[in-house]
Amino acid sequence: PPPAPDVPKVNEVKEIAPPPPLPNNATPEQKRKYKEGYKDGQVAAKVLRLKAQKGELVKVRELRSDKDRQRIKTERLAHREAQVAARVLKNKEQKEQLVRVRAIRYDEDREKLKTERLAHREAQVAAKALKLKAQKEQLVRVRAIRSDEDREKLKTERLVYREAQVADKVLKLKAQKEQLIRVKEIRLKEDKKRLKEEKKAYKKAQAKEKALKRKSKKKDN
Repeated sequence: PPPAPDVPKVNEVKEIAPPPPLPNNATPEQKRKYKEGYKDGQVAAKVLRLKAQKGELVKVRELRSDKDRQRIKTERLAHREAQVAARVLKNKEQKEQLVRVRAIRYDEDREKLKTERLAHREAQVAAKALKLKAQKEQLVRVRAIRSDEDREKLKTERLVYREAQVADKVLKLKAQKEQLIRVKEIRLKEDKKRLKEEKKAYKKAQAKEKALKRKSKKKDN
């Protein structure tokens, strides 16, 4: 017998129509809601189909016979597959929702970290500015405390420094002079020695020349 009229067939369950199209100037939030609404409609259509399958399966069980057992097995398998598909869709929706939540939290944490880093840098700059200000104030106080006694002390130290510079210069000049005298003495000794050798060589050459002249005269005679 045909199924009762209160039990819809699977083929009679149609897809739920998507919402009307978005305008061209839709905001990102409107686009997101539109996409989620469309997915929710698809899931609702899937649930209606599964309910119709389940209702038809119950009706078939009431009319169970030896001839229908094979068909019932096939429908049970289809029902289980539909349950698995529904579970997969549900898990997928939960996973997508979890991913969206994690992305939102990640963006929030990143913005929070940026804000904390900026605040830390501003605090460092402020601390450095305070430190420089304190150093400057301390330097101003030290300069203000300086008295005539300190100025005299500074003058004395400068005078001692200049005297030390003059004494050092005198010592350098003295050392240079002594070194120059030693160099001159060494050169003088070398010049005397060289002059002595040159005189000796000159006398030797003269003696040789005289001997040659005498020898030449003897030959002429």
